[in-house]
Amino acid sequence: MLKTVEGKLSLVMEGFNPLSVDFSEGALGYRVKKTSGKSELLFKAVGGMKNQKILDATAGLGRDSFLLAHLGFQVEAFEKNPTVFSLLKDGYERGLENPALAPALLRLKFLYQDFLKETPRGFDVIYLDPMFPDKTKSSLPKKEMQLLQNLTESEKDNSLEMLQWALKSKDVRVVLKRPLRSPILIENPVVQFKGNSIRYDVYKS
Repeated sequence: MLKTVEGKLSLVMEGFNPLSVDFSEGALGYRVKKTSGKSELLFKAVGGMKNQKILDATAGLGRDSFLLAHLGFQVEAFEKNPTVFSLLKDGYERGLENPALAPALLRLKFLYQDFLKETPRGFDVIYLDPMFPDKTKSSLPKKEMQLLQNLTESEKDNSLEMLQWALKSKDVRVVLKRPLRSPILIENPVVQFKGNSIRYDVYKS
């Protein structure tokens, strides 16, 4: 259920803290303040050329989209879930009122769109961040991820379909975010960038 909590449109579900989009708070705010770009794994994965135009085909809560825009990229981000898109729209509009956030947000556009129904044109990079498959009880996702999974529980993991779709584009760098130890979906990525718990598989179409 969507409700306004402390001035923010929020997803409210029993057993969870209200979930909203705020580009200045929490881990994202800290990450944005501390990152220099060159040290950011995502920056390296997308190619590190700031004049690139990037399609984030799976916006989610918009954190990677905003980080990429903050690092100087032009970003369009698709989100097909109407509830999540409403949170993004609210966070974006509030963020434009913040002088520290507005320059990056002006390089970012959120669109209510199922990317699989589109043929992307004019992008240098397609970025895919599917929600990770369910984990075992001994390794539960963060509360926030659990809430999103509850919201989209009818959706299947279509990571392979996403990757196949993106690779149909010509002359595009495709970046797929995966859990660190998960299997490679399509063999022979041109390069991988590995963090502590995730990795980026990079392909060239």
